[in-house]
Amino acid sequence: MATITTYRRLFEVRLLHEYYLLSKSNLSFFDLNDPGRLAVLQERLLLNQYLLRKDLRIEPTESTKTTLAGLRWHFVPTATGFTVAASTKDVPVGNNLVTKPAIEPLPLTSLYFIVRRNNPLFLNYTALPLLKPDLPATYYFSNRPEAVHDTGFRSMSVPVPPFDPGKAYEMGELANHGPDIKEYTAHTDPAKQWRTVGAGLDLGYVHAGDRIALPKRFVYPLSKSQNILQADFTLKNSSGDILKTISVQSAKPIERVVLDFSAIPNPNDPAKTLAPLDGVYQLDVNAGPVQETRQLFLTDAYVGSAFAVIQINFGETDADYRILGPGNELRTIPDPNGNPIPPLFEIRLRSRITYWRYVPIFRGEQFEPGSPYLDYVQQEGNSVTTLLPQPMSYLPIGVRPENSANPVEPKFPQPMPTPIKPKPPDQLYSEYSTLHITGVIDLV
Repeated sequence: MATITTYRRLFEVRLLHEYYLLSKSNLSFFDLNDPGRLAVLQERLLLNQYLLRKDLRIEPTESTKTTLAGLRWHFVPTATGFTVAASTKDVPVGNNLVTKPAIEPLPLTSLYFIVRRNNPLFLNYTALPLLKPDLPATYYFSNRPEAVHDTGFRSMSVPVPPFDPGKAYEMGELANHGPDIKEYTAHTDPAKQWRTVGAGLDLGYVHAGDRIALPKRFVYPLSKSQNILQADFTLKNSSGDILKTISVQSAKPIERVVLDFSAIPNPNDPAKTLAPLDGVYQLDVNAGPVQETRQLFLTDAYVGSAFAVIQINFGETDADYRILGPGNELRTIPDPNGNPIPPLFEIRLRSRITYWRYVPIFRGEQFEPGSPYLDYVQQEGNSVTTLLPQPMSYLPIGVRPENSANPVEPKFPQPMPTPIKPKPPDQLYSEYSTLHITGVIDLV
């Protein structure tokens, strides 16, 4: 007699990009309530207007493919990310039947998924740093308890770090201004240089602090001009225990140090070494003028050309972030409409903000804004520029005004996410070459 195998979803990872989800409302997609977000997302999916799958592709690592095959689990791409489904069994527990994976995972089972960029313009409309980091790190997302906690969703990003007055921020970068989360606008008016994006909330946005994934052997660069002749690099675990120290010295200024943490001393036998587990570690750097502490996620799943690595840890016991119950039973959570769904994790990507400049298509012409639109744009040379930076959007939504009480002005055309132009000292511009637009931009 044939046996019917039942598959059920264990969890889902959803990548939500504001670029595809903005509307004419002044509210961000992430500012909507749970039912509102779900309705917008479903509408965009139905109309084939959520195209992130063309920008990014997600695939399990080779070791994860082997793990999934051994457990009889399946990786299933979705329009918003992916899910993993497992063959299941019903097990009697007391007077009830409990559903578990047919093959139960070991407590330390981890699954790794690599996120690659298909679209070279992805960063042009994604609010992440454009400057190349000093370390070759990629973004790291996981169901770890250090991630942002919220009753409405389970983020895979860690909280936004506090504002650092000594740091040079890129336009659009986030900082926690205690307690508000704000973005740097690079406005010429100091009072407008930081704009609130989450009043008293950390909404789980992806930010530069998530860029910590590295291999267990990597190069740490130092500046020759700093004339560093000796440097110490100490790796510590989450408890603060020293795992390995690498010291270098030279008669000439040190420019690069190879840090090899693929083997660390065995605490039970110092004459031997062991391979450290994948995990988040602390790196303390003592190199003359360079004194810093960094969090790093060291992993064998690192891919230098990738955008990110996603780790799903089945050993996580945090009530919000665990995948299975204490007895390996399948878990469900309520969706915005109260329906039970498997654990759902979100990676929230914000749209890049730029100032929009409208340039006359014919040489010698000059634009100046009409009086009804002085709350939206200002004259700059022969062009017109938005007063505030605007979020990039897949659908044309117009220009948001300086006065938030005013509606979005749809008559201004929206630039495409073509190469971004910098304007010293730190502003970013998107340009749109256009003819006269009746009632909006007057020709002189």
